[in-house]
Amino acid sequence: MFASLFARGVTCAVALPDGKNLVAVSKGAAYRVAAHDPLDWNEIPARGACEPVVMEALELVLFVGNTVVSAYGRDGLAWQTERLVWDQLKLGRVDGSALEAEGFDAPADRIVSFTIDLRTGEAVDAPYPRPSD
Repeated sequence: MFASLFARGVTCAVALPDGKNLVAVSKGAAYRVAAHDPLDWNEIPARGACEPVVMEALELVLFVGNTVVSAYGRDGLAWQTERLVWDQLKLGRVDGSALEAEGFDAPADRIVSFTIDLRTGEAVDAPYPRPSD
Protein backbone atom coordinates (compact mmCIF):
# COMPACT_ATOMS: atom_id res chain seq x y z
CA MET A 1 0.00 0.00 0.00
CA PHE A 2 1.48 3.34 -1.05
CA ALA A 3 0.36 6.57 0.55
CA SER A 4 0.18 10.03 -0.94
CA LEU A 5 -0.10 13.47 0.58
CA PHE A 6 -1.52 14.80 -2.67
CA ALA A 7 -5.22 15.21 -3.30
CA ARG A 8 -4.79 14.56 -7.01
CA GLY A 9 -2.43 12.92 -9.45
CA VAL A 10 -2.27 9.63 -11.29
CA THR A 11 -2.27 6.17 -9.78
CA CYS A 12 -0.52 3.48 -11.81
CA ALA A 13 2.43 1.09 -11.95
CA VAL A 14 5.20 0.67 -14.51
CA ALA A 15 8.09 -1.77 -14.88
CA LEU A 16 11.58 -0.24 -15.03
CA PRO A 17 14.10 -1.09 -17.77
CA ASP A 18 16.37 -2.94 -15.30
CA GLY A 19 13.85 -5.81 -15.16
CA LYS A 20 14.15 -5.91 -11.35
CA ASN A 21 12.12 -2.94 -10.17
CA LEU A 22 8.79 -1.29 -10.73
CA VAL A 23 7.40 2.07 -9.80
CA ALA A 24 4.05 2.44 -8.09
CA VAL A 25 2.48 5.89 -8.41
CA SER A 26 -0.24 6.76 -5.91
CA LYS A 27 -2.03 10.05 -6.52
CA GLY A 28 1.20 11.67 -7.68
CA ALA A 29 3.62 10.13 -5.16
CA ALA A 30 6.03 7.71 -6.88
CA TYR A 31 7.79 4.76 -5.22
CA ARG A 32 10.51 2.48 -6.67
CA VAL A 33 9.94 -1.08 -5.43
CA ALA A 34 12.08 -4.21 -5.94
CA ALA A 35 9.91 -6.84 -7.61
CA HIS A 36 11.52 -9.68 -5.61
CA ASP A 37 11.37 -7.84 -2.25
CA PRO A 38 8.55 -5.31 -1.71
CA LEU A 39 10.25 -4.17 1.52
CA ASP A 40 13.09 -2.78 -0.64
CA TRP A 41 11.65 0.57 -1.79
CA ASN A 42 12.29 4.29 -1.86
CA GLU A 43 10.31 7.37 -2.84
CA ILE A 44 11.13 9.00 -6.16
CA PRO A 45 11.49 12.78 -5.73
CA ALA A 46 9.01 13.68 -8.46
CA ARG A 47 6.18 14.98 -6.30
CA GLY A 48 2.96 15.45 -8.18
CA ALA A 49 4.09 12.82 -10.70
CA CYS A 50 2.02 12.47 -13.81
CA GLU A 51 1.75 9.29 -15.83
CA PRO A 52 5.23 7.80 -16.46
CA VAL A 53 6.73 8.46 -19.89
CA VAL A 54 8.25 5.29 -21.36
CA MET A 55 11.01 5.97 -23.90
CA GLU A 56 11.74 2.53 -25.33
CA ALA A 57 14.44 3.63 -27.79
CA LEU A 58 16.50 5.18 -24.96
CA GLU A 59 15.54 2.52 -22.40
CA LEU A 60 14.31 5.22 -20.01
CA VAL A 61 11.20 5.77 -17.96
CA LEU A 62 10.61 9.39 -17.00
CA PHE A 63 8.71 10.55 -13.95
CA VAL A 64 7.60 14.15 -14.23
CA GLY A 65 6.81 16.07 -11.09
CA ASN A 66 5.59 19.64 -10.77
CA THR A 67 9.16 20.98 -10.98
CA VAL A 68 11.62 18.10 -11.67
CA VAL A 69 12.09 15.03 -13.88
CA SER A 70 13.60 11.71 -12.74
CA ALA A 71 14.77 9.17 -15.34
CA TYR A 72 15.30 5.46 -14.70
CA GLY A 73 17.25 3.21 -17.05
CA ARG A 74 18.85 -0.25 -17.08
CA ASP A 75 21.14 0.63 -14.15
CA GLY A 76 18.52 2.31 -11.96
CA LEU A 77 18.34 6.09 -11.58
CA ALA A 78 19.95 7.46 -14.75
CA TRP A 79 19.56 11.13 -13.84
CA GLN A 80 17.40 13.63 -12.06
CA THR A 81 17.07 17.25 -13.04
CA GLU A 82 17.55 20.15 -10.72
CA ARG A 83 14.40 22.16 -10.15
CA LEU A 84 13.44 23.41 -13.62
CA VAL A 85 10.42 25.68 -13.10
CA TRP A 86 8.32 27.19 -10.33
CA ASP A 87 5.34 24.93 -11.17
CA GLN A 88 3.30 23.29 -13.94
CA LEU A 89 6.12 21.32 -15.59
CA LYS A 90 4.91 19.58 -18.76
CA LEU A 91 6.81 17.55 -21.33
CA GLY A 92 6.45 18.01 -25.06
CA ARG A 93 7.89 16.18 -28.02
CA VAL A 94 11.25 14.42 -28.36
CA ASP A 95 13.72 15.57 -31.01
CA GLY A 96 16.63 13.11 -31.03
CA SER A 97 18.07 13.28 -27.52
CA ALA A 98 16.36 16.59 -26.70
CA LEU A 99 13.03 16.72 -24.92
CA GLU A 100 10.93 19.84 -25.24
CA ALA A 101 9.32 20.99 -22.00
CA GLU A 102 7.50 23.97 -20.57
CA GLY A 103 6.61 25.34 -17.18
CA PHE A 104 5.73 28.38 -15.13
CA ASP A 105 8.33 31.14 -14.73
CA ALA A 106 7.07 33.08 -11.69
CA PRO A 107 9.16 36.27 -12.07
CA ALA A 108 8.09 36.56 -15.71
CA ASP A 109 4.52 35.46 -14.83
CA ARG A 110 4.24 33.22 -17.88
CA ILE A 111 4.73 29.70 -19.20
CA VAL A 112 8.11 29.30 -20.93
CA SER A 113 9.60 26.59 -23.14
CA PHE A 114 13.01 24.93 -22.79
CA THR A 115 14.75 21.65 -23.61
CA ILE A 116 16.07 18.78 -21.50
CA ASP A 117 19.02 16.65 -22.67
CA LEU A 118 17.75 13.06 -22.36
CA ARG A 119 21.29 11.72 -21.99
CA THR A 120 22.16 13.84 -18.93
CA GLY A 121 19.02 15.53 -17.62
CA GLU A 122 20.57 18.96 -18.07
CA ALA A 123 18.32 21.84 -19.07
CA VAL A 124 20.52 24.86 -19.61
CA ASP A 125 17.67 27.13 -20.69
CA ALA A 126 15.20 26.20 -17.90
CA PRO A 127 13.81 29.27 -16.13
CA TYR A 128 14.56 28.20 -12.53
CA PRO A 129 16.51 29.68 -10.92
CA ARG A 130 16.20 32.87 -12.88
CA PRO A 131 19.61 34.17 -13.96
CA SER A 132 20.59 37.38 -12.22
CA ASP A 133 20.25 40.42 -14.42
